[in-house]
Formats: sequence, C-alpha cells, structure tokens
Amino acid sequence: MGEKKTDTISEEKASAERTSAGDQVCPEANDAQDLCERILDGWLKMSTAISNERIVSAMTYNESMVCGALYQVQSGGASLLTATRLCSRLQILKPQMNVILNGLEKRGLIRRERSSKDHRQVHILLTKEGENVYASAHQELLALPQGLIDRLGAEKMSLFADLMHTVAENFQEMRDQSENEDSKKALKCPRQKEE
Repeated sequence: MGEKKTDTISEEKASAERTSAGDQVCPEANDAQDLCERILDGWLKMSTAISNERIVSAMTYNESMVCGALYQVQSGGASLLTATRLCSRLQILKPQMNVILNGLEKRGLIRRERSSKDHRQVHILLTKEGENVYASAHQELLALPQGLIDRLGAEKMSLFADLMHTVAENFQEMRDQSENEDSKKALKCPRQKEE
C-alpha cells in the first residue's frame, strides 16, 4: 500500500516537473504516454513473475517451451520441427537453443532424426519419456492459469486470454512488418566502393 502511494507521488512529481519545465503536452498525448507506461509496467511485472519462478519442477522455462512446441506439433500431426524452426517459433537464439536441445537429449527427453526427404534437415522429436515428462509438466503449468481463474473469475480470464492472443498476433505482425521494412532498406542502400 505504501509502495502504491510512493508511485503516485513520484508520478505527480514527474508531471509537475514536466509542467514547470515549460512542456506544453496535450492531454491526449499525456494519456497515451501514461497508458503506454502502465502497459509496459504490467508486462514487465508479469514477465518477471513468470520467468523468475521455475514454473514446472522437471524442466526450465525454455525447456518447457521447447517441449511444448514439440508436443503440439507431434500431437497435432503438423510438420516436424527442426532446430531452426524452433528458434524462429520460440524466438530463442540458435546457440541457446543448441544448449537446451543438448540438455534435453542427454536426459532422453528428445531425439534428433534425419529427414527421409532431405538429409540436410534434422527433425527434433519428443521421446516417449519426453512426452510423459511434458504431459506431467503441462498439468503443473495449467495450475497457473487455474489459480488466476479462481482469483479473477472465468469471465475476466476468458477476455484476458482473447486479448493476449490478439496482442501476440499484432506483435508478430509488427515484427514481420519491421523485418520487411529493414529488408527493403537494405536492398535500397547502395554498396560503397572499396578503395
């Protein structure tokens, strides 16, 4: 409670400093800035709460993300994943992905299998043991949203789930658009002559 009061006081002080500095900020811009700050603050708090806690006992956060992606693909009958596709899907750097995959392989939770169509590709698959460990871990993971449903109610959490999916889709579109613009800029830049 004291922390909230301190936050309010510091926000009021910052607002007063902007005003006293002669900044002429329109109310809409101020509201948009405040909303952006609230969203960022909430996001950081949620991310910190999730990533600082070992969500499942059998594996790290990134291991559970990798196993989850593999589990979805294998149970859904979609095309198999390579390490490169996993990196892209989960936004994990290749060196970090290699460490994760090596650890999972040493524990017998995944196996690597060369593609029968293209021997250059190596598919990553959950072993039976990996499926069992992930299925158990998945049940532990479900306890997190269930706790939020118990606290906030199913209606609010359903709206939150829909909103999270919409936000994630929009972030992906923004990222793709940014990458496309960067590619176009790179194509337009003339190469400098080397002397």
